[in-house]
Amino acid sequence: MVITLEDIKNYVESKTELDLSKNCRKRPLVDARALYFKLARKHTNESYDAIGALVNRDHSSVVHSVKHSFEIVYKFNPFIKMLYNEFNPIIWADKDSFSNEEVNEILTENIMLKDKLSTLQSSYDRFIEITSGVPEEKMDEFLTKISAVASMVKSVAEHEKSVRRSA
Repeated sequence: MVITLEDIKNYVESKTELDLSKNCRKRPLVDARALYFKLARKHTNESYDAIGALVNRDHSSVVHSVKHSFEIVYKFNPFIKMLYNEFNPIIWADKDSFSNEEVNEILTENIMLKDKLSTLQSSYDRFIEITSGVPEEKMDEFLTKISAVASMVKSVAEHEKSVRRSA
């Protein structure tokens, strides 16, 4: 799968409703460009020049943003932080850029993740069922005891494993 600068630019522009190529220094646009620069460096092998050229900026703007500005934007702008964290190259890449092998890998991983999610959901549902009868004022005590039991089970499992290895 190949993600392009255009894919990343389209993602940022669609989510922020801003034109990254606009010649403006207003905070929302500067933050959006910082997001584009960071995602472009992370998900492509394009040069600083190429990344900047797509939004009418030079390489030094990209370097400064990636190395200095983005960290601050990420820390203080929850919207940009959310967009950065939710970016998924698979969703934004051109579907025709996937080989059959990549599609099969994605489908296999999807099936595996669904199975894991189902198992986790079952465990979570069981835990909620068990804890639902515990009075609120006793919940801390209950969780402390559950934690101790979990530690003991883990220790016993590790001991059994080491015994099997030495046998």
